[in-house]
Amino acid sequence: MLEMIGETTALKSEIRALRWELANRKSELTLALNSLSFYKEIKAIEERNTEE
Repeated sequence: MLEMIGETTALKSEIRALRWELANRKSELTLALNSLSFYKEIKAIEERNTEE
């Protein structure tokens, strides 16, 4: 029984670590997507300015 409790505690700890890692990856992806969107907006403005 104690072994199962230890395994459960270890698994809960691993799940917390994975959730933290996932949250960090989500933040990184959000930043990357925002940067890409910003870059696309700048390129579109530049293209409009060169057409004029």
